[in-house]
Amino acid sequence: MVPDYESGTTSVSELFASNECCRSAFLRGAFWGGGLIVDPQKTYNMEFVTADERVFGEMHEFLNELELDFKATKRKSSFVLYVTAILFIGVR
Repeated sequence: MVPDYESGTTSVSELFASNECCRSAFLRGAFWGGGLIVDPQKTYNMEFVTADERVFGEMHEFLNELELDFKATKRKSSFVLYVTAILFIGVR
């Protein structure tokens, strides 16, 4: 069976668990699609923003599995994952 994220039967982690190259590509794509870097002088340094609660939850789980300490919050109608440590930016 081919993994299918859209059907809800496969998670982000399951899609990319076995291949580091795919994990890196997914993170780059997620950043291009909903990521931003904020001035390090401010509170947050790097964020992923989405309106989709499922994507938000699975992305948070995926980042935790990579041992990246992203925090989660909700802003208006968006779900936000953020990290405050500048050391994470550019690593890996």
